[in-house]
Amino acid sequence: MVNIAAGIFAFIGVIIILAFVFGGLLEAQRENDYKERKISELEERVYELERKIKKRK
Repeated sequence: MVNIAAGIFAFIGVIIILAFVFGGLLEAQRENDYKERKISELEERVYELERKIKKRK
């Protein structure tokens, strides 16, 4: 009976640890997506500015 209770607590502990790890991974992925989106926006601005410069020449 004690082994069953210990197993249940261990299982719950593993689930909690995995939840923290998964949460950290999601946060890191969200941060990477944000950075990639900003880089894409900057690249688009550079492209537009290059087009404007070429039009002036």
